[in-house]
Amino acid sequence: MGTLFRSPVPGLFFQSPAEAAGQMLWLATSEPGRNWVSGGYYEKRSLRAVNAPSVAAELWDRSAGLLGLAP
Repeated sequence: MGTLFRSPVPGLFFQSPAEAAGQMLWLATSEPGRNWVSGGYYEKRSLRAVNAPSVAAELWDRSAGLLGLAP
Protein backbone atom coordinates (compact mmCIF):
# COMPACT_ATOMS: atom_id res chain seq x y z
CA MET A 1 0.00 0.00 0.00
CA GLY A 2 2.83 2.40 0.79
CA THR A 3 4.27 1.87 -2.68
CA LEU A 4 0.93 2.79 -4.23
CA PHE A 5 0.75 6.11 -2.38
CA ARG A 6 4.33 7.00 -3.30
CA SER A 7 3.51 6.55 -6.99
CA PRO A 8 1.73 9.08 -9.24
CA VAL A 9 -1.48 6.96 -9.18
CA PRO A 10 -3.18 8.69 -6.17
CA GLY A 11 -2.97 12.01 -8.00
CA LEU A 12 -5.39 10.60 -10.54
CA PHE A 13 -8.04 9.80 -7.92
CA PHE A 14 -7.51 12.15 -4.97
CA GLN A 15 -7.21 15.90 -4.68
CA SER A 16 -4.94 17.82 -2.37
CA PRO A 17 -6.33 19.45 0.77
CA ALA A 18 -5.87 22.86 -0.88
CA GLU A 19 -7.92 21.77 -3.93
CA ALA A 20 -10.69 20.36 -1.72
CA ALA A 21 -10.75 23.53 0.37
CA GLY A 22 -10.91 25.64 -2.80
CA GLN A 23 -14.03 23.77 -3.93
CA MET A 24 -15.71 24.28 -0.55
CA LEU A 25 -14.70 27.96 -0.47
CA TRP A 26 -16.12 28.47 -3.96
CA LEU A 27 -19.44 26.92 -2.93
CA ALA A 28 -19.60 28.94 0.29
CA THR A 29 -18.81 32.30 -1.31
CA SER A 30 -20.59 32.09 -4.66
CA GLU A 31 -24.24 32.82 -5.35
CA PRO A 32 -26.76 29.94 -5.31
CA GLY A 33 -28.88 29.85 -8.44
CA ARG A 34 -26.31 31.87 -10.35
CA ASN A 35 -23.01 30.01 -9.88
CA TRP A 36 -24.46 26.67 -8.79
CA VAL A 37 -27.78 24.86 -8.35
CA SER A 38 -28.89 23.58 -4.96
CA GLY A 39 -28.85 19.80 -4.67
CA GLY A 40 -26.32 19.33 -7.46
CA TYR A 41 -23.08 17.38 -7.28
CA TYR A 42 -20.09 19.55 -8.14
CA GLU A 43 -16.57 18.53 -8.99
CA LYS A 44 -13.89 21.04 -9.96
CA ARG A 45 -16.51 23.81 -9.95
CA SER A 46 -18.71 22.16 -12.55
CA LEU A 47 -21.97 20.25 -12.23
CA ARG A 48 -21.63 16.51 -12.66
CA ALA A 49 -24.51 14.50 -14.05
CA VAL A 50 -26.22 12.00 -11.77
CA ASN A 51 -27.17 8.91 -13.75
CA ALA A 52 -29.66 7.59 -11.19
CA PRO A 53 -32.10 10.39 -10.33
CA SER A 54 -34.42 8.13 -8.34
CA VAL A 55 -31.52 7.16 -6.08
CA ALA A 56 -30.47 10.81 -5.74
CA ALA A 57 -34.00 11.84 -4.75
CA GLU A 58 -34.25 9.02 -2.21
CA LEU A 59 -30.89 9.96 -0.69
CA TRP A 60 -31.99 13.60 -0.46
CA ASP A 61 -35.30 12.66 1.21
CA ARG A 62 -33.65 10.34 3.72
CA SER A 63 -30.97 12.91 4.56
CA ALA A 64 -33.59 15.64 5.06
CA GLY A 65 -35.62 13.29 7.27
CA LEU A 66 -32.63 12.44 9.44
CA LEU A 67 -31.94 16.15 9.89
CA GLY A 68 -35.55 16.90 10.73
CA LEU A 69 -36.01 18.96 7.56
CA ALA A 70 -38.66 16.77 5.92
CA PRO A 71 -42.03 18.52 5.34
